[in-house]
Amino acid sequence: MHSDQEPAFSEIRDVLANFNLGELLSIERNERGYINTSYGIETIHEGERHRYFFRKYKSGIQEPEIQFEHSVIKHLLAKDFSLIAKVFESKQGMTYIKYFTGEDKQFPAFCAIFEYLKGDDKYDCVDPHPSLVEINNSAVVQAEFHDAGANFSPHGQRFEPKILDLISKIANKIKHNLQSSKGTAFDDYLGDNESYIRDSCDEALNYFAELDTSNWEEILIHCDFHPGNLKFEGENVVGLFDFDWSKIDLRIFDVALAIWYFFTGWGREQDGILRIDEANIYLQEYQSAFQKLPNLDSINQDELPHFPMMINLANLYVLNWAVTDFYANDVDPVLYLQWLKHCVRFAEWFSFSGNQLIE
Repeated sequence: MHSDQEPAFSEIRDVLANFNLGELLSIERNERGYINTSYGIETIHEGERHRYFFRKYKSGIQEPEIQFEHSVIKHLLAKDFSLIAKVFESKQGMTYIKYFTGEDKQFPAFCAIFEYLKGDDKYDCVDPHPSLVEINNSAVVQAEFHDAGANFSPHGQRFEPKILDLISKIANKIKHNLQSSKGTAFDDYLGDNESYIRDSCDEALNYFAELDTSNWEEILIHCDFHPGNLKFEGENVVGLFDFDWSKIDLRIFDVALAIWYFFTGWGREQDGILRIDEANIYLQEYQSAFQKLPNLDSINQDELPHFPMMINLANLYVLNWAVTDFYANDVDPVLYLQWLKHCVRFAEWFSFSGNQLIE
């Protein structure tokens, strides 16, 4: 075992003692996520080896948010949505372990153990280029997820505001964060583009202020549906994970966010440019899937004309994550600057081409 793994191994072993999942043999850090700390772990139980997924939740998460996430998983499994990982119950009947860290044991920490999903991690959230078959299959899985989430009764609470409320807060949060500058290139770029970002937020706010969205469908949404949170076998989607961003919000926003992640280009020449043809294929396949699903209909014609601006909201949503996470945590400014530039470039592209998003 590498020396830098020894504290994590001890911590995971102590958590594992609360479960009937065997003795810890090995751990492997999962480097794909930005938010939580995750490991693939191997145990031995009654002479057989087993693999599980261990998650230590981000600092500052509130207990009701974990309860909400785990109630999502339980609901989906009860509805026979089989592409997700079960979260295991401890010997005490809890799906997470709470303990305290720090010199005076004053900081709460939370961990959970999940099934290890089969399939390949073919992509992450940066510059995915799925095949046409993978695009179609992913759209159907998102539709099936939404349909399975119908009539969801949550336990706990996700505290993040709904998207139409959150957008009004982004510009002021950026102004506040800039007052605590870290003196990096990220701060400089954000400061240079603050007024432009504020204008983008104001445009979106004014747009939706003129609409009656009270009848737009609000359901359980994933809020982080991208190729990096899918498992594949060949071109088939065989797993969907990371429900810690899930909440009750506009269904059309979840689809718009997925399309933003799937099809916004990266790289010098394509950075921030949406691949419109592929986006339309995804949306059409998503819509068609509801012909065979029992609970929901496709996105209706009252909502659909506003899909382009929803994709713009998706971009601002990710930009807000990048800024918030940068100032809240000790993170790599080069990596987060890449995300910030990516979002600003999309906003620039959208201001010229947004009306072309939907055929």
